[in-house]
Amino acid sequence: MANSFPMLRLPLIVMEKTIRLMDVSDQYNMAAISKRGQKLVRLFLSRDTFKVVYCFLQTLSIHIRNRKTHGLLKISMENPTPEEYVDMESLERHIECLEKVFQPESTDLVFRTKRPPGLEARLIPVFEKYLVITKLIVYPLIDQPKTEPADELYLYILKKCCKISCLYINLETTADFKVPVSECPNFSCDTLSLDGAHWVTGDHFVNSFKNVKDIDICGRSVNPKEANKFIKSWISGCQIETASWYCFETGTRFRDVFRSIDAIEIREVYFDPTSVTRFEEGKAFVVKQADGKEAIVYESRNQLHLETKFSRVSE
Repeated sequence: MANSFPMLRLPLIVMEKTIRLMDVSDQYNMAAISKRGQKLVRLFLSRDTFKVVYCFLQTLSIHIRNRKTHGLLKISMENPTPEEYVDMESLERHIECLEKVFQPESTDLVFRTKRPPGLEARLIPVFEKYLVITKLIVYPLIDQPKTEPADELYLYILKKCCKISCLYINLETTADFKVPVSECPNFSCDTLSLDGAHWVTGDHFVNSFKNVKDIDICGRSVNPKEANKFIKSWISGCQIETASWYCFETGTRFRDVFRSIDAIEIREVYFDPTSVTRFEEGKAFVVKQADGKEAIVYESRNQLHLETKFSRVSE
């Protein structure tokens, strides 16, 4: 593309049509040539929206997708060394150019199981400087010794990324890892998924998770008292629309979860218009908030579920 940029001297209408006909990779290359090329590409793409996905693995992979034209640019680096991964100067220039040219509507960061350790705490602030991180997924390091659990990283992500729209954390921590409610941030995610979250209690639902829309917690046995506290927090007005909490302590009677709670047992519901879901006796109950909003709370495969999107089966 370097020899074709006398095109910058074309009339604007012709230039716009030409730039819009380019694929995303050529648009990116043109923008990287000069500040004028950058401004023109941004101008003519201002009506389009873009999504960017960074995947940190043995291969550093970057996908830039035009949601309107479905054009896609793929950038990859085979087996980058830790030094190449954290070459902040070149990475920051790339991210800054990306923001100026495409102004991504969403940016996903995925830290896979094979990656140099320590990337997350060094890279996340760089991305936040220029882009809005809309999804963050963190997997455990597959080669990390069992003697080096991810307590520090887990806590860092919880506190640093509690406002991200979609947050998925799948990390192994020590058995005594705890996040007291007084030290836990207030989350406002659309989706929050925590695996290995043996530290979560009913108090976290009351104080820290009440503004999350969709939440999935896995990693400890839930007793009726904790589940009862969670349901009461929902009735009192929290924003949760869908919740899953795995798993119940052995021998738990689901009815015990609803002590001192005004709940109506239900046996059949629609979660979608085409099929009926049926429950065994004592396995599903409807609860209600003060404004009339209802949720069904049910047990399935030893897991507690809360769902607000359902309808009753007509009798």
